[in-house]
Amino acid sequence: MAGFSGGRKSVCPGIVSLDAVRNFHGFDFLDHPNAKTACLKDNPLHEEALSVAHLAPADYAVHIVLDEQKTVNHIICGDLFHAHEEAVEYVKACCCPVVDKEADLVLTSSGGYPLDATFYQCVKGIVNTLPAVKENGMIICLGSCSEGIGSEEYAETMKKYSGRSEEFIKDISERQVFIKDQWEFQVHIRALRKLGEENLHFFTSGIKKDELGSLSVNPYALSEARIQQKVQSLIDKYVANKEVIAVLSEGPYCSPISEDRL
Repeated sequence: MAGFSGGRKSVCPGIVSLDAVRNFHGFDFLDHPNAKTACLKDNPLHEEALSVAHLAPADYAVHIVLDEQKTVNHIICGDLFHAHEEAVEYVKACCCPVVDKEADLVLTSSGGYPLDATFYQCVKGIVNTLPAVKENGMIICLGSCSEGIGSEEYAETMKKYSGRSEEFIKDISERQVFIKDQWEFQVHIRALRKLGEENLHFFTSGIKKDELGSLSVNPYALSEARIQQKVQSLIDKYVANKEVIAVLSEGPYCSPISEDRL
């Protein structure tokens, strides 16, 4: 939601107070249209983190960019702010393809372990792909969820507001109580608003179907062999109708951007 990791985020929310963390992850910041991946301009989370980092700047920063094998691809060092700007431009050129035509179907994964260990983490892969899919299109996302749903508070929130996502938004925007991990469902709702729950297909072998069905997705709790068969059958239908399909093999690591964001 802060656009890119690294740099100023090591200070905020890295070493700030609990109140600052709540503000940083609160409804108002995340409700802003520019609080999204690969966007720094007028992004309130980025601007808040910059502001705090200027109050307590690091003397020296080392930014490390990893490749798909999780080995070091590039290292950018120096002043906290200038080095981060350079790192952002490097990563943006590598990982932010421009979308010239939105797809009818986007197929993605949740990035593999450890990013797909919980459903909470898998949401990042879903939200990252949104610029690549058209309104009322379809996303197929896969994740192992080998460690289940996520924190106890997050799981309870998801189950409580299953089928009532707009009521959740109303509650967190009006009430004074802050729910741990509420921000993840708030950004998840961006996908529900663009696609509808029926078109948000999530496949896993790590969560039982009754639990998966309460997580605001079209649930597929299947064995690995059955997942491959079912995903292929959905793809075949789109191919037969000559519809546009986009494949983002590792959703959290690829951040497509719309032409109007260049």
